[in-house]
Amino acid sequence: MTEAENEVHLDASTFQRPLEQLAEVLAQKVKREAPQLLSAPPFVAVDLHVLIRQATLDDIPALLRHRRGMYEDMGYNDREQLRAMISTCTPYLAMALANGTLHGWLAQAGDRVVAGGFVLISPWPSHPYDGKCRRATILNMYTDPEFRRQGIARRLMQTMIDWCRKAGFVHVDLHASDKGRPLYESLGFKSTNEMRLKL
Repeated sequence: MTEAENEVHLDASTFQRPLEQLAEVLAQKVKREAPQLLSAPPFVAVDLHVLIRQATLDDIPALLRHRRGMYEDMGYNDREQLRAMISTCTPYLAMALANGTLHGWLAQAGDRVVAGGFVLISPWPSHPYDGKCRRATILNMYTDPEFRRQGIARRLMQTMIDWCRKAGFVHVDLHASDKGRPLYESLGFKSTNEMRLKL
């Protein structure tokens, strides 16, 4: 089979297939385009101009690589658990990007995606100060190690914050890692009264 014949195309008809078929299609795409999911990304020079752009369905392998890298940075190193996360997230990201409940942004240096994050829009009861039943949460913020401390994450965050503001959200939430907290606080994020019980 030629490379062209083996190529996986994602379009509207893709998401009309049963979930199992969709997962298989996307798994083939991830396997072909993102072998770095299972290994560290290669080192490259950092003197390339970095552009911020919105993510598409073709960027799912990059979003998955970032999600894996984010958890590895937080000390999650069980390979089987990480593989399972990638497997379950693949069809979810495809459907969420397609139906508009998830919007992603990426930082690209040349041909390489070096950072990214996304905004998840979820149903939520309205508040006295916001009559819309929805909530925006920033997730999956990750920058490749050799591209950190160059202002890329700040540019991504500002892009997503501006998008949320233009979309009419009155606030946006996120879960801060220890490394990310100084950046988020510098952008105006405050600790809230949310709590969590591990089950």
